[in-house]
Amino acid sequence: MAGCPRPRSAATSRPDSPRRLHQTIGERLEAACGGRTADIASELAAHFERSGDIDRAVRFHAEAAARARARFSYGETRLHLETALTLMRGQPETPDRMRQQMPLLDHLGWTSFALHGWGDEGGARAFAQMRELAERLDGASARFQSMEGQLIAHTMRAEYAAARAGGEEMMALAEQLGNRKAVANALPVLGATLMHLGELRAAHDIAERGRDLCDPLEPTLQGISCCNLLAATYAHLGLVSQARATNRECVALAAKLGLPYARAHAANFAASVSLMVRDVRETRALADDALRVAIECGFSVLRITATLFRGWCDVEEGRLAEGLAAMRDAFAEYGTTGQRISTTAYGLPLAQAHLASGDLAGANQVLDASLAFVAETGERLYEHELYRLKGECRLASAATHREKRDAIEYFERAIAIAAEQEALLFELRAATSLCRVQPKSARERLARLVDRFAAEDICADLRAARALLAARAS
Repeated sequence: MAGCPRPRSAATSRPDSPRRLHQTIGERLEAACGGRTADIASELAAHFERSGDIDRAVRFHAEAAARARARFSYGETRLHLETALTLMRGQPETPDRMRQQMPLLDHLGWTSFALHGWGDEGGARAFAQMRELAERLDGASARFQSMEGQLIAHTMRAEYAAARAGGEEMMALAEQLGNRKAVANALPVLGATLMHLGELRAAHDIAERGRDLCDPLEPTLQGISCCNLLAATYAHLGLVSQARATNRECVALAAKLGLPYARAHAANFAASVSLMVRDVRETRALADDALRVAIECGFSVLRITATLFRGWCDVEEGRLAEGLAAMRDAFAEYGTTGQRISTTAYGLPLAQAHLASGDLAGANQVLDASLAFVAETGERLYEHELYRLKGECRLASAATHREKRDAIEYFERAIAIAAEQEALLFELRAATSLCRVQPKSARERLARLVDRFAAEDICADLRAARALLAARAS
């Protein structure tokens, strides 16, 4: 560090032990830097750790972690935090020690989630330990922070019942105490839980509230997440133009915030919304951005999902084998991360790719596993689309009238579920599939759905439905 002279030769200090040598070096370095220790915090931490000066070692490991985090070096950040916490656990437990651990556990939880995905066991464990300490210390602020981390872990592991209960508990407590920040932090996670349970309107209302709390001049990750959530609910509800506009808003807010994780997260989520409305060009552009940042910073789950989205683009552009292989590998890797949220969403494009390549057995295997996941977790967001694709698989292999009727029943079930959720986009998609099989009886129903879309909400599904209606009319 400029302006920080190195100590004189160790021989001049004539220490009586290696521990004393490290203590002397550390003290001289600290004194020479006059409090400006950020650039050599890691070196200072190592010296004081070896000398047994735990207080100083913890302090400088924390400082080194903050320095690494500012460089977006999350692996280094995690190592310093874990070392500091390990050192503290070997000391007598006092209220001051417990308070000192709280911010370290908080940073460790978020760092672990960023590196390994929201289902990471290390991140979940850090927040569980933080919650235990917060309850013992009876600190409201720390309790809210730990509750937020635990809430995210439950949601991202598709433990939706626990996530819903935890989110409602945190919201009620935050509103009772007038803690605006805690309310803002709980909204995107509770909204994501409700959306995946298929409660689109409730999720939409929460996302709007979270977006309203976000200052566009000083965006937060929570505010950006609410915008992402709002874009997704707009798309499901058939408000395609608003979904696209909100996607752009999310990406712009993330760029303004400037954090690599926020940029990759916003682009990745926006890519999923673009995939939902079957916009191949926009999906690829957003997935490319997310993938670049994820690879640079080591965000493993964002890398996996961005790769899956790019594979879908390959399939849509005619590179079936290449896209299918990429999606199959990415989907399998996602299953090893501990993160389970949106498993049905990620399975759908893979099933579509199998179907497009004529592999009906592969498509049905993915769809059946996804329906089992729905039954296990309650993740009903894409239940309608799973049944629609089951119908497409049955139709592709139909050799008898009974098998054709089975396909029609799947399409009818998909339409009913989408209508129940108010997922107009997917109701239209399922009705289009039905109209191809029963053009006379289904045509009027499809036409009514088409009329419910505004002129600015043109998308691939709407174009396909209109083309089918025009063909049947001629």
